[in-house]
Amino acid sequence: MFSSASSTEADVLLSFKGSIQDPKNTLSSWSNNSAVHYCNWTGITCTTSPPLACSSLESLNLSNNHIWGPIPDQISQFHSLRVFDFSKNHIEGRIPESFGLLVKLQVLNLGSNLLSGSVPSVFVNLTELAVLDLSQNVYLMSDVPSEIGKAWEA
Repeated sequence: MFSSASSTEADVLLSFKGSIQDPKNTLSSWSNNSAVHYCNWTGITCTTSPPLACSSLESLNLSNNHIWGPIPDQISQFHSLRVFDFSKNHIEGRIPESFGLLVKLQVLNLGSNLLSGSVPSVFVNLTELAVLDLSQNVYLMSDVPSEIGKAWEA
């Protein structure tokens, strides 16, 4: 039986799937109609936290799948997320400010997409972030804010 946290994470993932185009059908395993736990869906890795053995999303890697669409603001609900890799897709729109709430994030790779707008300064909140790749997003209107690098120097 899934915990309410698992249900919430699965619901957010399914909402994301519904908001994008997936021409390679990469996310075909993402379904609440199967007995497969969302931690076993394509591109997802979870951690198990004793003592209750509750699973939570640790890694979301959908790189190089020709996925089209925006990053959902609900991404902030993945409190245990350490790796977010959507590189080499057709992800469009702004980088959500809600990334600033992912305080355990260590890798954020959004390189080679169609992101637009400016780079949010909320990345300064991500003190565990070791890799930030926003390269090859020709529609981004700004550089990485300098205060982000200063946060890592401290």
